[in-house]
Amino acid sequence: MLDNIHRVLAPGGCYICVSHGRPETRLAYLQQPGFKWSVETQKVPKKPLDVLERLDQETFHYVYVCTKKF
Repeated sequence: MLDNIHRVLAPGGCYICVSHGRPETRLAYLQQPGFKWSVETQKVPKKPLDVLERLDQETFHYVYVCTKKF
């Protein structure tokens, strides 16, 4: 999937991935040597759930912004 996203993305274009996966698990895929893009990672706090106990115990979503280089 990432190969095709990188292939069709115009230089200067951005691919935005929102994930539950931490950077330790996602950056290995996004920063492969063949990809000519920079990757920026942002953490977004999850909205607290009062009624249900959170099962995953993760308190953030992660946003990966991949910008293709010229």
